[in-house]
Amino acid sequence: MNPNDLKQFPQLRDLSAEELEILVPLLEERAVAKGRRLASEGEEAEGMILVAEGSVRIQNAAGHSGSLAAPAALGAVALVTVGARALTAVAAEPCRVLVLSRTAFHRFAEDAPRAAVRILEAIVTDLAALLRQGVELV
Repeated sequence: MNPNDLKQFPQLRDLSAEELEILVPLLEERAVAKGRRLASEGEEAEGMILVAEGSVRIQNAAGHSGSLAAPAALGAVALVTVGARALTAVAAEPCRVLVLSRTAFHRFAEDAPRAAVRILEAIVTDLAALLRQGVELV
């Protein structure tokens, strides 16, 4: 995997080439066939899933659904919190995903603390935008 390919993800865009080199071996690359689950609502979230190629259908038990196309991130909050997944994600077509487990992220934070903070800042920015959208709908 080319570290520069990771720049397509907003959560990783601000990392330097050196920081990306540290991160690459911590990512688990998976090929996911069409129709296969990437994550299931209610299961413990083990980390962030980066959809590098393909698209994913997402849905939850409340009936909300949507889709995400690469590049996209799922479950970024799982890097720092333990809990159940809030949605089910199914490959709408063959996908290539990269998984950054919580444990691997903690290792990364030890080796590149400033880079880990930049990732967390990007995640918090995304969450703040979602919260603002929710407030505007009320």
